[in-house]
Amino acid sequence: MIVFVVFYFALDYLYISRNNKTRNDHKLTTSIIEPKTYDFGLIPFGQPKLTRFKLVNTGKNDLYIENIEKECKCVVFENDTLVVKPGRFINLSIGYDASMEGLFYKVISIKMNTKDEFKTLIIKGVVDHK
Repeated sequence: MIVFVVFYFALDYLYISRNNKTRNDHKLTTSIIEPKTYDFGLIPFGQPKLTRFKLVNTGKNDLYIENIEKECKCVVFENDTLVVKPGRFINLSIGYDASMEGLFYKVISIKMNTKDEFKTLIIKGVVDHK
């Protein structure tokens, strides 16, 4: 069983690298996201906060956001655009709902049709219950 799984992923990797395509049949491209980490600082309890991350398509093919993986429902993602044309950018609105007091450190993984496939963002801060 293990040999089959390893063999399957090896073939999948070879197909993707030789055909310059992802599993969803989108051609690969390149991108940058700025900033990679955002510190909200002190947030009042129950008052959600949003920030924006700039996602730039630096490649020659359309950039497709295929999936957003969040650690919990406390991380909010608000964005209608999931395709970025070459040379263009979008602002990804990502926030924290501030429903639990104390320190938070949340990792968001964005799956795209880029050569490194996932980009990781971090939001952090402190929710104060005053």
